[in-house]
Amino acid sequence: MQKKSLLTTSVLIIVGFLTVCPVVMLAIGSFSSGFGTFGHFTLAKYIEAYTDPGFLDVLWNTLIFTTESAVLATALALFLAYMNTRTNIPF
Repeated sequence: MQKKSLLTTSVLIIVGFLTVCPVVMLAIGSFSSGFGTFGHFTLAKYIEAYTDPGFLDVLWNTLIFTTESAVLATALALFLAYMNTRTNIPF
């Protein structure tokens, strides 16, 4: 039983390391001034991204896509729930 616990712990540590390290590097890199090196702390990249004229178009498209996806998923779920509860269909 000890080997299985050690293997599980080792896999969790490796996967956690491979997941957390790139996210931390992206977060640190987004607040630095350069692309290749970690420079001074700055918000210039965020200011440039959020003041871009195309940002509102992207935001609007995202809102439309998520709303329509939620409505479609809810309609499909209601249909399947009704079919499962009220009819005698296989599966």
